[in-house]
Amino acid sequence: MHEHIKKVINVDRDGNCGYRALAIGLQRDKNEWPEVRKELQKELIEKEQFYQTLFLANEDYETIIKEISWVDGSCTFEHWIRMLQMGDVIANATKGYCTFFRYKLILSFFHITIH
Repeated sequence: MHEHIKKVINVDRDGNCGYRALAIGLQRDKNEWPEVRKELQKELIEKEQFYQTLFLANEDYETIIKEISWVDGSCTFEHWIRMLQMGDVIANATKGYCTFFRYKLILSFFHITIH
C-alpha cells in the first residue's frame, strides 16, 4: 500500500480535520472545509428520503444534518465527520468514490444515481 501513497498532509486538528482532509482530497484548499460541509449538507437535504432510508431512522438523519451544519471555526466531537455514515454522501455529492482506511478496515463507497 505504501508505494501508492504520493503525499501525506497533516491538517489542523480543530474538529474540522475530516472536512479539511476531504477538501484536499478534492483538489481544493484545506480552508474550504465550510464549503465542503455545505455541499454535503445540500446532498443530504436534496435526497432526504434516500438518506433517511439509508440511515434507517429519522433521528439519525436529523442528527447528521445538525452535526454537518457547523461552519463556525473549531468544533467539538458532536460536529466531527462520521466517516462510516458519510461515505455514501461524499461519493454521491462528489460523483466519485470515497475510501476510508482504518486499522484492519478498508471501506469503499461509490456514486450511485438516485432518482
